[in-house]
Amino acid sequence: MDNKLSNGDMLCSSDGGVQTVSGIEEIVQRAMIRLTMKKGSFLYDETLGSELRSIDINKLNKKMLLSKITDALDGIDELEVLDIEESLNRNEQILYVTIYMRAKGQDAILEINLANK
Repeated sequence: MDNKLSNGDMLCSSDGGVQTVSGIEEIVQRAMIRLTMKKGSFLYDETLGSELRSIDINKLNKKMLLSKITDALDGIDELEVLDIEESLNRNEQILYVTIYMRAKGQDAILEINLANK
């Protein structure tokens, strides 16, 4: 069980307590955290995170993107990446990625947006 996040903040319930996630939702949230966090930025475990924000999205290809995603998700044993779809907004330099995965035998989808900085 983990605290439920939305836009980087913990969500509170109507009684003021912290909302939690478990099961498939927790696994997908763990994947989202690893994919959006810069690799090496977590002091206690510098292997966590991804290198997605450091790649040049104008030179991106599906094979490279899939490699970066699977590298970041390595260690989440309950999770298997099945496929990805990507689209690029060249004007705003934003990469949209949809990740199709299987978590504990159930299909799940995670969508992330990465701005080229």
